[in-house]
Amino acid sequence: MNIVISRRNKRMKKLLFVLTQIPYPPIDGGKQAMYYRIKMLSEAFDIYVFMINIESSDISERELKEAFYFAKEIFVCDRQNTSIEKASLSRKILEGFKWLFSGSPRGAQIYQSPMYKRRLQEIVDTRKIDVIDYELPFTTVMGNVDIFRQRHIRQVCVFHNIEHKIYADIMRSRGVPKVISNIDVNRIHRIERKVISEMDAVAAISSEDAAYFSSNTDKIMQYIPSLLTPREPIWDPDEQEDKYIIFPGALSFDPNYNGIKWFYASVFQQFLSKYPQYHDLKLLITGKTPEYVKQVVSKYSNVHLTGFVSDDELHRLYKHCRFAIVPIIDGSGVKMKILDLMSYGVPVIATKFAALGIGAEKVIREVSTGDEFCHAMVELLEDKQLRQKMSRAEHAFYEDHYASDAAINKWVNFYNERIVN
Repeated sequence: MNIVISRRNKRMKKLLFVLTQIPYPPIDGGKQAMYYRIKMLSEAFDIYVFMINIESSDISERELKEAFYFAKEIFVCDRQNTSIEKASLSRKILEGFKWLFSGSPRGAQIYQSPMYKRRLQEIVDTRKIDVIDYELPFTTVMGNVDIFRQRHIRQVCVFHNIEHKIYADIMRSRGVPKVISNIDVNRIHRIERKVISEMDAVAAISSEDAAYFSSNTDKIMQYIPSLLTPREPIWDPDEQEDKYIIFPGALSFDPNYNGIKWFYASVFQQFLSKYPQYHDLKLLITGKTPEYVKQVVSKYSNVHLTGFVSDDELHRLYKHCRFAIVPIIDGSGVKMKILDLMSYGVPVIATKFAALGIGAEKVIREVSTGDEFCHAMVELLEDKQLRQKMSRAEHAFYEDHYASDAAINKWVNFYNERIVN
């Protein structure tokens, strides 16, 4: 698939986004962070989008045209190499040797196709692009960074995570020996440092990530919250006949699964035992769940896996739940599910780790231990007014920090000029 969709627009500065995937539909945190920012900036720039169809999505040209109606042009290229998960054994061995001696992490190898580099160069040349946004450090391998710099094209990179840390956490949770995983961890870290040094500006959507890189490199990384769409609150404290709390996260994602295992062992079992008056409280977990995870979680009492649900069904669950939990204990970056919940006014209890980089400690309930989590659950269950207060405060925080004109202007300034701290 090689799609070009055009529409005429008034002349503004031309901003090209280089993406690792098609961020539509925006059903997960990473896709939301990209899609809504691009959409909301279309009033300030002529938007161009170059995307790799890394997931082999079968989204149609018509659907893409409708989804990116706000862009001047979009370009989609198919994946040029074989997914390791789907490859034959001989192919996996060959790819393993190529990875070992390449000096590049697997995440960057995916985008090192000469075709991608040629296509990106052609777009920049023919559309006379003013600013290039490399979304995630791995996408920079597709750009002729030195050539673009000589031509005074502004180049920036947006970090969604501390990639080397999240990779290390995932490999550890899968039992991969450090001697193997550290090869890629170190390679990823080198790419991150290289990108920070060679870009005109770099930004992170997490304040914690920005602080980490600023203290570990010679360049200041900007912290700019994601741009997300304005929303109306839907949580309703007066329509909670069913006694349930909710965790909106696919357990196919390791940090989600690890968090739920911790929550059940350290919080929920204790809660059900200590407070028998809530013996019928259910925990609903939405999203796709692998079979091996289902076998484990199906043994948990008072826990129900809904599987994948539509937006309408998810919103219905949000509306009627007592509150939501986000018990993430590893990973990196901003947990977009917290922002999603806040946008709809759903009261949230989250681990301090899950809430890192958001700065919402005054409006959500942040906890450090299983005992604190258990206590917070009881407090919210017994205090309807507290839940209502949290709901209003969360929605106001979300609108101000992530969906306001001031939030948009922070990104406009980032793309237009160097930001001085």
